[in-house]
Amino acid sequence: MDATSPHSNWKFTALAILLLLVTVAIFFGGVYWSISSAWSAFSELDKTVAVAIVTASATIVGSTLAVVIGRYLEHKKEGDALHRDKKIAMYDEFLVQLFKLFANEDENTTDEEEQERDMVAYLRESQRKFLLWSGPKVIREYSEWQKNLKSGQLNATTIFQMETFFLALRRDLGHSNRGIQRGDMIHFILRHTDLFLEAAKQNPNITLSQLADLESKLELNKPDENTA
Repeated sequence: MDATSPHSNWKFTALAILLLLVTVAIFFGGVYWSISSAWSAFSELDKTVAVAIVTASATIVGSTLAVVIGRYLEHKKEGDALHRDKKIAMYDEFLVQLFKLFANEDENTTDEEEQERDMVAYLRESQRKFLLWSGPKVIREYSEWQKNLKSGQLNATTIFQMETFFLALRRDLGHSNRGIQRGDMIHFILRHTDLFLEAAKQNPNITLSQLADLESKLELNKPDENTA
């Protein structure tokens, strides 16, 4: 009969399974015999000696575990502190540049398209650092925010997504966001936050260019203190 026939393959498979079962049985049998032998030898010892052995063993095991766990926690704490310091420096640098873009401190321009190009360019430059150091929530909110920036004009959704991103940054550094309400962090970005929030209620897709027009009208309608 050909060695490659189905019948030969079946016999080979059955033999392999049998050998596997025998090996498993021998292994567990050896474990059982070792435990039984050790227990029998231990039970024949004097109670005082047995108690001393158990106490000494427990002390050794407990001390070893305490040292191992202590070193692990210490190493983890040092690693977390280093990681957190790295993220603090990275986020701080990012926010400094971002606030400059919004304040137009680097260039004397109020052109929305140019501002958007500058922001997208800087965000692309920051992607590498965020990929290496940021937590999953930060990466997710960053991705959603950047997706909106690439889709078209800067609008109210962009600002609210930026605020959500800021909250994710704080959470990634271990801070609590309890008590922070929607719009609180927008005060750090826009001059007339209340005007923006009210306008966003009326038109959720209001652009920053339209918001700038509203701010200009507000400034024009503001009474002159020198003529009051």
